[in-house]
Amino acid sequence: MERSRYSIGPVRNPQSQRAVIDAATTLLRTDGYAAFSIDAVARRAGASKPTIYRWWKHKAGLIHEIFDTESENLLSIEETGCLRDELHQLCRNLFTGWRDTASGMALRGLIAEAQQDPRALALLKDEIIPFRLQYPMRVLERAQKRGDIAPSRDLHAAARLLMTLNWHLLLTDSLEEDELLLASIDLVIDGLVVGTTTP
Repeated sequence: MERSRYSIGPVRNPQSQRAVIDAATTLLRTDGYAAFSIDAVARRAGASKPTIYRWWKHKAGLIHEIFDTESENLLSIEETGCLRDELHQLCRNLFTGWRDTASGMALRGLIAEAQQDPRALALLKDEIIPFRLQYPMRVLERAQKRGDIAPSRDLHAAARLLMTLNWHLLLTDSLEEDELLLASIDLVIDGLVVGTTTP
């Protein structure tokens, strides 16, 4: 009998982890968030449910790991020296991820589930939102180092404003409204640039 390639302990076997993540990604794409389950992932990956639950406490945690992996390539924006262009590219890339990646498609379901499931809400508040904020924060911090943003400005608040706008466009199915996106980015920048005063 062939020996199982799957780990039986808390330390992840890279081959096992890849098989589970690949299975989960495929199921999200084919079946959607509502039909996604650890049972289905285990069957497709050939892994045991206890093994998967040792690595991820619930399905939202597994989806978050997929989100991490898929986000890094899309949301790591190269510095151009123009804050408006960098923020616009960041948001457009984010929207592409929401439309075209497995985790992006699952995010709507996770947001809905968070209204009823405290575990999903905790994951959203404590892990996904802080993780998502690191990308606009990188762009804003670079601009501040260039002198484009006043040292006293609250970059975290600005990043959260951008996130609020993005999620509004997502939840209202308005990701193609580029004029609104650019106008909102301009308003955020107006509150950050050197020489402005806080009311």
